[in-house]
Amino acid sequence: MVVPAYAGEVDAMVQENGPLENAQIVLLLLSGLVFAFKSFAVDRSVRFILWMGSWLCLSFILRELDMEEFTVSQWMIWLGNGMGRNLILATGWGALGIVAVRSYSKWRGQLGRMVRSRSAILAFFAGILLVSGGLFDRETISGEHARVWEESFEIFGYFLLFLSALLSKSIFQEKATVSEFSGS
Repeated sequence: MVVPAYAGEVDAMVQENGPLENAQIVLLLLSGLVFAFKSFAVDRSVRFILWMGSWLCLSFILRELDMEEFTVSQWMIWLGNGMGRNLILATGWGALGIVAVRSYSKWRGQLGRMVRSRSAILAFFAGILLVSGGLFDRETISGEHARVWEESFEIFGYFLLFLSALLSKSIFQEKATVSEFSGS
């Protein structure tokens, strides 16, 4: 980003569906896949938490992609934009919410440890960066190069989300890992 910025090509870097947004989508896709694959390595009662991470990544991908800019059929544009996107996301979040409520008694004892895990802390800071980027996107904060700030906050937030995905399985194993090392 720095080289194009000095060359005066910042606008090309941060345009819609440009290099920076494409890098964000790649990070989100990788994060979603890591969350999904790791979900099969944890206890069934907490698997939905990693599915939520994966679904969150898909939600962000659909937010970042401007489907109407692609030469695809109308039904794909409808699915990836506006009402279709919102319907898909609401259905997925609703289903995950139902699973969370139904299995609450099985995972509530682990909630404190999960919230304090490195993965959750990284996800929290990713959220702060994404909200910060959103302030520039919604023009709550404006100024010179606001678009650069927005996209920068977003890519760093998505990178932290990727790190969170990589560490996600440890949410459920930190207690076991600590006890293994203390016994040696």
